Amino acid sequence: MRGSRVLFTTRDDKLGKFCCNKPHHLKFLTDDECWELLQKKVFHKDKCPLDLEELGERIAKKCMGLPLAALVIAGALTGRGKTKSEWEIVHQYVSEHIISSDIMMTKKLVQMSCDSLPVNLKACFLYCGAFPKGSEIPAWKIVRLWIAEGFIRETMQSTVETVAEGYLNELVSKSLLMVTQRTSNGQIKTFRVHDMLHEFCTLEASEENLFKEIKLGVEQSFPRNQVLATFRRLSIDSSVQEFISTNPYGDNIRSFLCFSSRNIVMSPYEFETIPKSFPLLRVLDIESILFELETIPKSPFQKQFFQLYHLRYIAISSDSLKILPKFMEDLWNLQTLIISTQQQTLNIEADICNMPQLRHLHTNASAKLCPSVLKTRNHHSALQTLSIIEPKTFTEEDVFARCQNLKSWVFVGI
Repeated sequence: MRGSRVLFTTRDDKLGKFCCNKPHHLKFLTDDECWELLQKKVFHKDKCPLDLEELGERIAKKCMGLPLAALVIAGALTGRGKTKSEWEIVHQYVSEHIISSDIMMTKKLVQMSCDSLPVNLKACFLYCGAFPKGSEIPAWKIVRLWIAEGFIRETMQSTVETVAEGYLNELVSKSLLMVTQRTSNGQIKTFRVHDMLHEFCTLEASEENLFKEIKLGVEQSFPRNQVLATFRRLSIDSSVQEFISTNPYGDNIRSFLCFSSRNIVMSPYEFETIPKSFPLLRVLDIESILFELETIPKSPFQKQFFQLYHLRYIAISSDSLKILPKFMEDLWNLQTLIISTQQQTLNIEADICNMPQLRHLHTNASAKLCPSVLKTRNHHSALQTLSIIEPKTFTEEDVFARCQNLKSWVFVGI
């Protein structure tokens, strides 16, 4: 018919650009727009009572700009009445209402996008649910975790880092992840998963045995070792000390992730439990835990730790870590090493340039490499990232002679 128009909608940005050079991108609602939508759905043409306005605005803010979330919450508010106490209950459990109020509709909508993803990309998306709800996830961190987990495969044309960054951009283009910060050149710096999608990720990941969320309070007790045997990855919150005290064991566990929102202090002896309980770990992210080393001033790394030969990713924090021992070289599969310490310097005794898989070393202290490490130039290092390092112990030429793959490096004081 003359003058007719065809409206085509899709969650996939690439598909939209294939149909139209300049597709219209729907933006997330502002907090005010969310609140306006809520009011229309709950009160229709009436105005919101003054005593509910402030609470209603806070509820709208928790929808984080997602129209579907605002509609689901509006249904919950309508069904509960118009008293302040009832609205307080909804405000307290917004994310639960988003999922439970119409779980089939929510899951179906997200499932449509998720099922269309290739197997590896789907695993990358669901894996984001291992991070705490509402947290901003650094792009560099998720990229290196995906690589360590084995979700990314190197191609003839691209490195694993490039492929992983492409995966991240694709998930953003499909509206499955929300960018919160970008770098000066437009690259993704941090992102987050909407609460609705986060709930979907955790549920779907559990069903597919991708990872198990360990959270005391939601479950009255920790899963037994027989249950742990069905999972390969554990995501743990602030209950990590209580969980370790139960002496768990799982030789099938490949990843131990701890994302505590509160300050947890542990002793090196508690740390020893982890390699004993999970001897085949590939990923160990316990950066949110602070290890006190008063009894062992040198290092929390004991003999059993260096028998975790499969480790690819380590993130750890300590109050007085001063030395990265030579035994670190035994971890020949290690790709990413993140060390946070409250000390000003970190003496690296290990020949990190000779570790065949090590590509990224991060420390918040001034790292000093052993002079003997830099004199050996018969092996080219795989290191791509090196920060922060002490320039006084060597010249830049020494570093670049062995680390010819360096893409990012930071010298302290420069």
